[in-house]
Amino acid sequence: MIRLLSREKLIKDVSKDTGLDPDIVATILQSYDKHIQKGVLNGEIVYLGMLGKLRLKKLANGSKIRISATPYFRKEIQNATVCKHKKEGS
Repeated sequence: MIRLLSREKLIKDVSKDTGLDPDIVATILQSYDKHIQKGVLNGEIVYLGMLGKLRLKKLANGSKIRISATPYFRKEIQNATVCKHKKEGS
């Protein structure tokens, strides 16, 4: 059964699942609900909220995450690609 996650827990989980910085994840999720459901569909991590379905899928090189948002209402699918920022000066 899919359960609702708090925004803080969601950001932490997405960050852990994707390897993205929590600040980047928070920015991505800004336009989404406070509470989003998480599930797995076709090997992709899927976050389901009232505004639509958010999928995060690691690309082959692992440096980018493909994010696609599918609204429940019949609107165009919005796609976004977020580059994982490399930390410099270690």
